[in-house]
Amino acid sequence: MKTKVAKQGICPQCESDDLEYGASEPKDDSIYYPYTCQYCDFDGEEVYSLVFCGHINNNTGNMIDAI
Repeated sequence: MKTKVAKQGICPQCESDDLEYGASEPKDDSIYYPYTCQYCDFDGEEVYSLVFCGHINNNTGNMIDAI
C-alpha cells in the first residue's frame, strides 16, 4: 500500500498540479487555502502555519526582525 505524502500545490488524490484556489482563511495559528483540483474534482485545503517574524515600518518599508 502506497503512503500519501502531502506536497504543496499538488492534489493528494491524483497528483495533478492544476489546483484552483479560493480565498484564504485564518484559523488559530494557521491559514487555510481551499482548492479544487481541475483534473479530478478533489476538494481540499492546503494548511500553512503562521509564525511571527517581525514588524514592518510603514513609513520606510524596513523590516524590524523578531529575535
